[in-house]
Amino acid sequence: MILSNFQYNTIFSVDKNGCYYGGSLRNYLFFLQFAYFVFALFRAVHLLIVEKDKYKRKRYIVVAITSIVPIFLGILLVIFPLVPFYSVGYMFSVFIIYVFNSTSDHAKHLLQVTEESNLKKISDYEIQLSEALANQNAIYFEMLKLQTNGIVGVDMDDNVLFINDAAAKMFGFKDALHFKGNALTLYEKSESAGKVRLLEDIQKMKETGGELSFEMTVSDSDNKKLHLLADILVVTLSNGRKIGISNYTDITPYKRMEKELLYLSETDELTKLCNRRSGEQKTELLLLNGKIGMFCIIDVDRFKSIHDSYGHSVGDKVLIAIADSMRAAFRDRDIIMRLGGDEFSVFAIGIKTEEDVIRCIDRFFSEITKINIPELGKRKITVSAGVVLCSANSGLIFNDYYKAADFALYKSKKTPGNRLEFYKFGEFD
Repeated sequence: MILSNFQYNTIFSVDKNGCYYGGSLRNYLFFLQFAYFVFALFRAVHLLIVEKDKYKRKRYIVVAITSIVPIFLGILLVIFPLVPFYSVGYMFSVFIIYVFNSTSDHAKHLLQVTEESNLKKISDYEIQLSEALANQNAIYFEMLKLQTNGIVGVDMDDNVLFINDAAAKMFGFKDALHFKGNALTLYEKSESAGKVRLLEDIQKMKETGGELSFEMTVSDSDNKKLHLLADILVVTLSNGRKIGISNYTDITPYKRMEKELLYLSETDELTKLCNRRSGEQKTELLLLNGKIGMFCIIDVDRFKSIHDSYGHSVGDKVLIAIADSMRAAFRDRDIIMRLGGDEFSVFAIGIKTEEDVIRCIDRFFSEITKINIPELGKRKITVSAGVVLCSANSGLIFNDYYKAADFALYKSKKTPGNRLEFYKFGEFD
């Protein structure tokens, strides 16, 4: 029946001159329909037998249906020839199904490649993470060793859980392996004042949690003084256990700079004595704390004449020599200052009587007589001094004693030449 419907002689016919000519449109479509039928058949065999292993069950069912249906349609159209319109529709449907399966296969392939790539990335990450976790202790301790800050971990019973080399050296040990003791061993090495208060604050922090920061001075493994800034934090682990982690920073260079800046701000540049501001503050603090002593103002006799006759450089040498004489005559604990110009002062702590004052000032005058400045030749340096005794709980402040001593100095300068005058209370109001 198929062969009777397929009219070969009308599709490929030869005329009397040997020329080929085509048949009707129906026969052309029938021929193409038959070709599509064969294509669909081979396509179905290939998908359902050769490539069946690469599909999952649900996907395989879809492929099977879309491959077998065109075959049945093709058989029906061959057995029961219909109008050309249906033949064209059949061929178009076979083409669309082929494209659908091919596109789906390509998309499936891309998805599979993407999934495999993602799985590989996840697998590589899991391998790296597994290796990191397996070596976390080694990594952790190497990181501790690299720290220049001192790191210490302790439990709530003051047992040291870990300490790095930097911390051990800060507290006088060769390295972490040579550390012996507990957390109290570290705190007790502090050479700073207030050690008892520090231990109390640490105990309170352990009970309440939180953070604590403080400074301390210790001696390191080379017996050098170190200034440390300590930051302690109490943390709770996942198992509920609490530990304290301490970070110690060496701030010695900053403390040294701070000390130098403080010295510069408090020191007279020429004489290296206290300047007026710092000298006043230190004396005022001693008076407020009830210290007794002698407050004396000293002035160089005829200094303007020296300055005008011999110049600034010689005048500076005179001032430096006066400062050296004061350092030699008075004690380290006494407050010696340059008030400005050629005026100096001293607060000598603990001097109670005029006899003590006279002995102290005579010692100073003796140092003055030793001054020898070549540029002055035989000219000698002399000074005048005005003194007031400072009593405890008098209610007077620095400015009050300064005025009294200045009044005594005024009297002394009337007769220059290493002369001393006392202020008598009530001489002026």
